[in-house]
Amino acid sequence: IRIYLYAGEKKEKELTLSELKKELNIDKNLTETELSKALKDKGYVLEVESNGEMTYKRDASKAVKPNKYYIGEKDGFLAIYKTDDNGTLSIENSQDVYTNSKKVDNLSEIDKDKIKNFELEYNSKDDAEESLSEFLS
Repeated sequence: IRIYLYAGEKKEKELTLSELKKELNIDKNLTETELSKALKDKGYVLEVESNGEMTYKRDASKAVKPNKYYIGEKDGFLAIYKTDDNGTLSIENSQDVYTNSKKVDNLSEIDKDKIKNFELEYNSKDDAEESLSEFLS
């Protein structure tokens, strides 16, 4: 399988599935859904799939920015994610997943979409925690 990554009309990368897995630090076998989810975290959306080729396009408006904090979802719960220099999302520690509070499914559709698309962006963890408290009340 060949995978093409585009930003707008510009081709950024052309990789085999194994090269992409190595780049994303994935050891296990991937389903198409898992691959799309891993690339979605980087701002890519599947555009075309045919004859063993998959083309993903990056939508700059949906991509997370480096060195920011985001409110997202982890296992159905609200969580605070941090991006590194490359814009890769991660959770710093287990206290950043709010398992003792409201589930994401209990929020309004608008809030759920914002959370699942990482639209809630903050410069500091304090700002993210403050904003998160509004969802928890």
